[in-house]
Amino acid sequence: MSARIRTAAKLNWDLRVLGRRPDGYHELRSWFLAAGLWDELEAGPRAGAASSPDHAASTLELSGPAAAGVPADGANLVLRAEAAWRAAFPERARALPPLRWRLTKSIPHGAGLGGGSGNAAGALRLLERLAQPAAPAAADSPPPVAALAAVARGLGSDVDFFLQHQGGAELRGGRGELLLARAPLPAPWCVVALPEFGLATAAVYGALRAGPVPDAQASPAAPPPSARPAPQPGPNDLAAAAALVEPALISWSDRLRQSAPFLMTGSGSACFAPCADAASAARLAAAVAPFCRIALALPALDSPALATPHTP
Repeated sequence: MSARIRTAAKLNWDLRVLGRRPDGYHELRSWFLAAGLWDELEAGPRAGAASSPDHAASTLELSGPAAAGVPADGANLVLRAEAAWRAAFPERARALPPLRWRLTKSIPHGAGLGGGSGNAAGALRLLERLAQPAAPAAADSPPPVAALAAVARGLGSDVDFFLQHQGGAELRGGRGELLLARAPLPAPWCVVALPEFGLATAAVYGALRAGPVPDAQASPAAPPPSARPAPQPGPNDLAAAAALVEPALISWSDRLRQSAPFLMTGSGSACFAPCADAASAARLAAAVAPFCRIALALPALDSPALATPHTP
């Protein structure tokens, strides 16, 4: 048995850094959206693993236009997600042989688009799907949502967004793992543009100078999500730190803003601009394409960030 899933890109419509927490992480407030640029992930039993599961490890094969530079070893979030899931749910894991993963990458890495986090969430969803028929009756029940969410949060701050997202915009707090509010989509389309360089998230946060989080702005442990109006785009408090890491970001983003009010998403290097419809997004993407590595007109998703692949 094998299973497949598509994982969308993520946009930070805004991103506020409230300060550095005692645990060393930064307290954030950010409106998250999913955009229609997709990776595809497939998982199935590794050939020969069923007969000798103790002597075989899961493998990962990479392909696609954005695969270059993405690790295919244990550093990849797909394999890290599998390892974390097996450690958290050993009874279910024993019923599942080592897997052969195939990941087709279309979401560039080092762009702030959440490609790796979405892949990790997709891997967790596929593991649950594959484990359900494979598990013995005593271990057949899937884990509680909170237990799976805890695994997701251990993998990265954005993984829970992909796992839980059902559409629209989500205001997230903490490191990005806490859902604070939901809102309608602020724009139906956008243009996502990338320069020739990428940015490492750790390097951008390393360049950020933030004081301690004020007590009044600390996130509650389990806030009930509220309804909010559609958010306005920007600002992004990581933009200055990203420019310190890569000064070329300044001139490139200034050039983008001659065509539209582009903003950086996440820790960069990608920037986005809201658009009213598909036609205006296509025109803007064409206008900025000559000085971008990638310029795409993408729909904002009012549907889950994890989706079943289209059947040919």
